[in-house]
Amino acid sequence: MRTLSTALLALLATAPLAPELMAQQRPARSQQLAQAAPRGGGKKGGSRAAAKVSAEVMVVHATEDGDYVDPKLRDLERHLQHLKYSSYRVLTDETLELSVDSSKMIDVQGDRDVTLTLLSANGDKARFRVRVSNKQGNLADITVSVSKGRTFVVSGPNYQGGILLIPITARF
Repeated sequence: MRTLSTALLALLATAPLAPELMAQQRPARSQQLAQAAPRGGGKKGGSRAAAKVSAEVMVVHATEDGDYVDPKLRDLERHLQHLKYSSYRVLTDETLELSVDSSKMIDVQGDRDVTLTLLSANGDKARFRVRVSNKQGNLADITVSVSKGRTFVVSGPNYQGGILLIPITARF
């Protein structure tokens, strides 16, 4: 059985595929750096402090049962076909409004939650911290940079004969 930390290998981008997308599992020391003061000495009035981003967060159940792709996933469909699963159903779809250094949490099936933090947003890029946790603690903690209007997918925990995928789209 795969654990969440080993399942966090799949990162996909919506059409067109964004080669600049990067995710990495962060060690504890790096987590402290993500919470450090903003670059430029933390000056007020900079674009970092004024940025707001709308993030659409979906939770998708991927299984090998049947051959179904939820219509909400049409933009991701060509990337999903590279996975071993054949059925993709959207379980939840929420839009979170974030400003820099703010976090929002959503409940995820299987007694888990996802916390999304906007670390920075300027021009056409946003940087997010994504934490997946359960009652015992953090299961994954990654940082992702994404271009405006693009989607990245966190491949997550096992769930009811498949896995949960968490596509996150940045709009600003």
